[in-house]
Amino acid sequence: LTVQDELDLLKNYMKIQLIRFGDWLDIVYECEEQLLTCHTIKLILQPLVENAIHHGMREDGMLHIIVRIYQKERCLIMEVADDGRGIPEEKLKRLRSEIRDSQEGFGLINVDIRVKLHYGEQYGINIESREGQETKVTVYLPVE
Repeated sequence: LTVQDELDLLKNYMKIQLIRFGDWLDIVYECEEQLLTCHTIKLILQPLVENAIHHGMREDGMLHIIVRIYQKERCLIMEVADDGRGIPEEKLKRLRSEIRDSQEGFGLINVDIRVKLHYGEQYGINIESREGQETKVTVYLPVE
């Protein structure tokens, strides 16, 4: 499907989440227009945003999510960033290891496995986080 189709799937999912969480959730989409017709595999963004909501939501305030899609050199980059709870350093190390070792059972890992199977080992997910502040998950894909 196209990047536009992938964004549309995410926006439909977010309609439900915005009804569910109301004033506690805000999402912004930033996509380079020329990338909307590029092709990708489906359901890359939804699991990332779902994780951001599930793991980032704070009890004491709003969660802001930014979905960015841009090109850097020959890579199509899909990024989901939030200003939520962040990930403790030890848990982040373990999560990165699980993704690297392709263990099954988690949304992020499943996305990484599907990307690598479809496009090759040089593509996949990277996670950055600062506990109590933010998390950013970046997916690297070839431009198609």
